[in-house]
Amino acid sequence: MKNPFGEIAEEYDQWYHKHKIIFQNELDTIKSYKPRGRSLEIGVGTGIFASKLGIAVGIDPSKQMLKKAKRRAMVVRAIGEALPFKYKSFDFILMTTTLSFLKDEEETILQTQIALRENGRLLICIIERNSQWGRRYIEKGKSGDSIYKYAKFKSTEDVKKLLKRTGFKVKRIKATLSFKPNEKPRREEPSKNYRGRGYVCIEAEKQ
Repeated sequence: MKNPFGEIAEEYDQWYHKHKIIFQNELDTIKSYKPRGRSLEIGVGTGIFASKLGIAVGIDPSKQMLKKAKRRAMVVRAIGEALPFKYKSFDFILMTTTLSFLKDEEETILQTQIALRENGRLLICIIERNSQWGRRYIEKGKSGDSIYKYAKFKSTEDVKKLLKRTGFKVKRIKATLSFKPNEKPRREEPSKNYRGRGYVCIEAEKQ
């Protein structure tokens, strides 16, 4: 799949500064899982999540993104389908909205099985396709948006099935963004009730 992020590294970074409340809600949801140990972010982008979460290592295929990310974490140019790390290198792996842009999502999840230590945790955060947020971005993609036209949005159930197929056990699910995209953003606590919420994080354990 064409990588759509190479030409918008600055725009990507600025989005999180312009939408601070949304970003903080997403960040709080990830933090509620208490990432610890040696950690990796697949699809690190400009490193904005990694820097806030204390994630040590990030990968991304975009050179432009990594130029910014290297100020925030140790980064490697790579793809999720071919992780360049030794067997059992990490305790925790994060993917936030990355799943929608992978060429081979199943191979990527299998790669995380190899990279994780025993009982290591994988946290996959998605824009839920069946939420108001998912439907908005799907429509933007259909209208030719330079980023979302490449996205393959998933539902929470899709991700649960993918994790089961690849040998993971789903442990917890939390979500945020209960408000609609056209509503004024507000701060909110992560919720175990993920139905209808736009940003959903599924935690799974390596078996």
